[in-house]
Amino acid sequence: MGAFAMGAAVEPFTLKTSIPPTGRLFLATGITGGFTTFSTYALEIGLLYKCGEMGIAIFYGLSSPVCGIAAVFIGIALVRHLETY
Repeated sequence: MGAFAMGAAVEPFTLKTSIPPTGRLFLATGITGGFTTFSTYALEIGLLYKCGEMGIAIFYGLSSPVCGIAAVFIGIALVRHLETY
């Protein structure tokens, strides 16, 4: 839902208005991105793809969830380790 809202909110402003990039960034990541951070993640991958950066888009798309999940487990392990002292 958030990814759909992100695309629907950003594209009209990109195509038909003269809102500066900072204004579009506020609307996209500030408002819609607050709805769900996944929408920002999806938009970044889409923009990388649109700019012809297929390799970076694939790397970012795969590495972000893997690193995020790994960070959760590292954080859990760290807290458990510190809790024993």
